[in-house]
Amino acid sequence: MKLNEILAIAGRPGLFKLIAQGKNNIIVESLIDGTRMPAFTTDKVSSLSDIALFTTGEELPLSEVFMKMYQVYDKKEIILDFKNQSKEMLEQFAKAVPEYDKARVYSSDIKKLMTWYNILVKKELLPFEEEKKEENVAQQEQESTNDLSTKEETKPVEEHKSVEEHKSIEEKKIEKKEEKKEKSTTTKTVKKTTSRTAASKTTASKTDETKPKKTSTATAKKKTNTEKK
Repeated sequence: MKLNEILAIAGRPGLFKLIAQGKNNIIVESLIDGTRMPAFTTDKVSSLSDIALFTTGEELPLSEVFMKMYQVYDKKEIILDFKNQSKEMLEQFAKAVPEYDKARVYSSDIKKLMTWYNILVKKELLPFEEEKKEENVAQQEQESTNDLSTKEETKPVEEHKSVEEHKSIEEKKIEKKEEKKEKSTTTKTVKKTTSRTAASKTTASKTDETKPKKTSTATAKKKTNTEKK
């Protein structure tokens, strides 16, 4: 429930919830017993969002007063007899809001605030929706900040990994290129050697063909002797 939906009506005990609004009146529901009734323009109706507490400094909105009490009193009701324990009541209130202006805030005002506080705690209306939203926003901002810091911490590692991977890929490409170059160089060398060998064989065969055939000397001499006889 929002703070501006909770009303205080002068002359009526407790707090009220706004149910509906008409032209000349509003319908409210008591937070004490759930009774519904009209409140007219002649009634002095105040929203809790419009009420503030006098302090030694600036005025303190009632929502902040209740939240201070809620935290100091461990989110529990105040167990006090406000009529007969006024001294204890003032001491308890001073623990929650030590800066309240003692000259302008009367014991009757503190009694009313503590009574309202007990009603809100009993109905589980604290913290108000505004405070819940602010807490959720603050929590989300904190979580997003933590996520960003975590990402920033892991980002250099990831970048380092990507750089290393990129380097390894480039190195592999260079190695493959070098292997291809070596293979092509070896192939060219083998081809040159083979062509040179083939060329030398061809030259040798041509040389053999061009050499004049030698006639055996012994055979020639035998032919000459036979003719002389």
